[in-house]
Amino acid sequence: MPTLEQKQQILDAALKEKWFHAIQLGESQTSGRFPEGTPQNRTLYGVMDLLSHVSVDGMRCLDIGTVNGITAFNISSRGGDVVATDIYPVKNKGFALAEEFLDLKVDYCPSVDFSNILEVLPKHSFDVVVCAGVLYHMLNPFDSILKCRALLKRGGILIFESAFLAGSTGAYLNFNPVTESIKEVYTYWMPTKGALLGMLRFTGFDVRAIRTILNPDRIAFLCVSSDFDAISHRSDMMKRLHDTGIQDPIFPDSPPEMPISKANFTGKLGDQTIDWATYTPDFFPHPVDNLHSLGRTVWMSKNKNF
Repeated sequence: MPTLEQKQQILDAALKEKWFHAIQLGESQTSGRFPEGTPQNRTLYGVMDLLSHVSVDGMRCLDIGTVNGITAFNISSRGGDVVATDIYPVKNKGFALAEEFLDLKVDYCPSVDFSNILEVLPKHSFDVVVCAGVLYHMLNPFDSILKCRALLKRGGILIFESAFLAGSTGAYLNFNPVTESIKEVYTYWMPTKGALLGMLRFTGFDVRAIRTILNPDRIAFLCVSSDFDAISHRSDMMKRLHDTGIQDPIFPDSPPEMPISKANFTGKLGDQTIDWATYTPDFFPHPVDNLHSLGRTVWMSKNKNF
């Protein structure tokens, strides 16, 4: 447990950092990536709503693309054995400061993306995987879902979150450098809800709950890694493909001896829309109120992002 003097030193260091997540540190909070005075972390509200009702105590958990670590810290605070990964070559400074202040322990793996994640982490070893805000930044987006399946135990839970094309029907990926559907420069793809549902079910996930946020348009899925015949709402073509076998070596295997997870979801099933302007997350260490802000962010303006 850090002393009061050590905590003050951490807060002083936090003032010099650029932050992506708003994280409550005592009577203050880190700045987050949205304008001060507006709801922070709001793209994660769907993840927060779903993850809060997932049993993580004693579970082996993974937070992919952790950034400053708010999701990983929540899991750790509730007794989860959590690994956090990101593409940074060293531990993110904000992550390290928050981890020390909150007196939590997370196994942080730097220099990890979906090209090497199965070389760093063992297959079929996690009960819960969270992958939020990653797919649309990837040139090969489907790989994120395939690798998540390979990392989970049978019956394990995936919370998968993405930006998406709200109101668009059909199942397709919009190529953002051409259509400019969103101005964020690192967004390569904007999937429809139908495309995300299809990719998840095709890969072997039974989708149990969906949380949607509008403006910004985000969608989060609570899925269970399942045998193909246990997946609901498969199209006839998908059933045929599953019965015939997927003819691609990158498709994740499902060996009979795969470990079985006891992870459980007790939240509301089905599809719900969250109004981020009125929703109040109960999700440590998300700030409970607008507190004194520490540090700054250039996320909203750098490279014309918003």
